[in-house]
Amino acid sequence: DHDRPWCSTGTYADDKHIHGSWGNCLPEEEELVPRSMQSYGKSRKCTDQYHHTCTAQANYGGIEVDWSTNRMKLAVYTPHHEGEVEASSIFVDFSAAPEPPVNPFE
Repeated sequence: DHDRPWCSTGTYADDKHIHGSWGNCLPEEEELVPRSMQSYGKSRKCTDQYHHTCTAQANYGGIEVDWSTNRMKLAVYTPHHEGEVEASSIFVDFSAAPEPPVNPFE
């Protein structure tokens, strides 16, 4: 389907896409993190892929955990851009995490 976003299914050791190795991304309703808990910077967006960041001189990642709300933020920052430093982020709600499996040997 060429009307849906595509995802790479194969990359080289340097993380570059292998031509022809692609498939359709998951439909929005099947994504692990709802779109309402995702954000991305629009100033460096050069494709229709909502978390694809272009023209960044440097990137670094950040993880913030808020134990009071049981939410974790995963983000990519591009510090060399004025104004919009956060390029992409998602929030993961772990308050509804499933119970760990029972150890049968205990």
